[in-house]
Amino acid sequence: MRLLLLIFLFFHGLIHLIGFVKGFFPAALPKLSFIVSSTAAVFWLITTLLFLFSGILFLLGKSGWASIALVATVISAVLIIAAWQEARFGMIANFLILIAAIVAIGNQQFERKVRKEMNLVAGDTRLVAPEILQESDIRNLPENVRSWLISTGAVGRQRASTVTISQDFKMKLKPEQENWYNAQARQFYNVEHPGFIWTVDLKMNPLIQVSGRDKFYDGKGAMEMRMNGFIPLGNETGPKMDEGTLQRFLGEIVWFPSAATSEFITWEAIDIQTSKAVMNYRGTSGSGTFYFGKDGHFERFEAMRYMGNKADAKKYLWEIRVLEDSTFNGITVPSKCEAIWHLDEGQWKWCEIEITSLAYNLDDENFNFK
Repeated sequence: MRLLLLIFLFFHGLIHLIGFVKGFFPAALPKLSFIVSSTAAVFWLITTLLFLFSGILFLLGKSGWASIALVATVISAVLIIAAWQEARFGMIANFLILIAAIVAIGNQQFERKVRKEMNLVAGDTRLVAPEILQESDIRNLPENVRSWLISTGAVGRQRASTVTISQDFKMKLKPEQENWYNAQARQFYNVEHPGFIWTVDLKMNPLIQVSGRDKFYDGKGAMEMRMNGFIPLGNETGPKMDEGTLQRFLGEIVWFPSAATSEFITWEAIDIQTSKAVMNYRGTSGSGTFYFGKDGHFERFEAMRYMGNKADAKKYLWEIRVLEDSTFNGITVPSKCEAIWHLDEGQWKWCEIEITSLAYNLDDENFNFK
């Protein structure tokens, strides 16, 4: 698709030179019957330059290409109408470029919004040097939680203050869906003041892309989904969303284990391999159960979680299972997981997750979030 759009921008732009030549050198194109004034000829040339400049910016990965292409298509449409009989097919290219430009501008606006929210969630956390997690910090935790923290390698290392994760996703949007959608996600966590921003790009087909953002900040949750950057698919907030996103944060501390000692989480041992965690933050609370295997290996997380945000939304068992572990920055965490809803009609495995990168405590110079 990128190559096709690039071809359209350059080729469609160069075709506008015909109007410029027709205006200043009409004898060179005797078979074309439309008349072009010298003023109009200048605009045909300007349109060519705009399309070419937009194509160069697109090739270089610069976001400004879309705005320039948008202006070029508007001018081009006016010129084509004036020479409709011979130039009308140029409207097809204009329409395709216009759609691509509008989608790009919508995505850019969404990314700017997410970046602003990320900075809000981050606050000044990255300015504080994290402390070392000591054995004395974990002595009051259940034995299986202590074993887990030791086995990860988190004890004796810096606590996670901020976390950035990149993920490859396979998703099913409905329980009856057979084929997986592929997606990429990026997540930022503030651990000291619990919050996160999670974004996902899901390509449903070559023409439809869904962008999503989940947010947990100041004890409140929110979810927003857009199709092709500008068509709203959902924007959810409310108490059920608050609890659900808090439970998600709680379950995902397995990617930054030092958070288990945070003051907003309390632990209760259930048996030798199971402990319940309760998280309270800014008026929102939720709980979940952590299951551990031998030597403290984390195996799965379960929580009764609202499915959806409607008034009649019910709680169902929500489960995260570990498929594989990897070590990042000296700390061993789940790198492949699957998430499952246990519904009345049966299990719905709605996603498989693979962590492709994970970093702790990045400073502004080394941090990039899209």
